[in-house]
Amino acid sequence: MCGCQKRSRLQDEDAAIGYGRMIRIMMMTTITIGVVVIIITIIMKFLRLTIIIIIIIIAIIIIIITTINR
Repeated sequence: MCGCQKRSRLQDEDAAIGYGRMIRIMMMTTITIGVVVIIITIIMKFLRLTIIIIIIIIAIIIIIITTINR
């Protein structure tokens, strides 16, 4: 019984650490997306080039994937 309880506690701690990391990743992604949206709106106002926006979106997706993989 004691051994099982210790294992469950360790698993709970690992889960808590995992949730913390997920929250950090979510915060970073939301901040980056917000900044990107602002940049896109500025670019749309000055230059009406959809190609640049598409390239930026692809770059953001790549950045998010790399951060999650780490």
